[in-house]
Amino acid sequence: FMTAKEEDILTSRALLKEGVALDRMLQNLVVDNSVRVDTLLIGDKNALLVAARRTGYGAEYETSVTCPSCGNTDSFSFDIADPATNNYQDNIEEQAVILTDEGTLLVTLPMTNAVVECRMLTGADEKRLFKEAERKNKRKQAVGTMTDMFRSYIASVNGEASPLVVEAFIQALPARDSRVLRAAYSSCVPNIDMTQEFDCTNCGHSADMEVPLNTDFFWPK
Repeated sequence: FMTAKEEDILTSRALLKEGVALDRMLQNLVVDNSVRVDTLLIGDKNALLVAARRTGYGAEYETSVTCPSCGNTDSFSFDIADPATNNYQDNIEEQAVILTDEGTLLVTLPMTNAVVECRMLTGADEKRLFKEAERKNKRKQAVGTMTDMFRSYIASVNGEASPLVVEAFIQALPARDSRVLRAAYSSCVPNIDMTQEFDCTNCGHSADMEVPLNTDFFWPK
């Protein structure tokens, strides 16, 4: 569980500037030194982050939320005591996605009929995507969020793993197939489900909302 030592890591200006404070804090909490946070699947890493926050500051997470109906911003309290997991196993079956022995997903797209093999991203992949976006922003280049994500997790297309084949496929991918692929990947990869009911104190609007992981998640007031 979190201690004052981990709080020192979270408030280190040098680590915050490098963007590695959360990873360093999480690695510090892992008892088994053979486990590297960067190698964990993103869903597993997210589960550890929520657990770390819960042990450090409690299960009640109060943050600012903007109502999607009236636009009013107010403080709202979420309960992160026992986050659920997404129904990835049911989604794999419902969407006819195949989970291979290697832990990859085979998704058949409706328009091109291409069979796309997707690998599950790790913490290292997430960090690399973030740095690539930062690099493009500094150079004032267009950030291709969707295409960069596809390059990260598409392992092969119709059995062809050549980077040239994969890149050509991404560039010519129809929008409908792109949407299907993104939805399949998002729902069939294991992750925690941070969706909770939100009730607006201003207009009374009620809806399911994904818990916003704002800066006060690990830096509460």
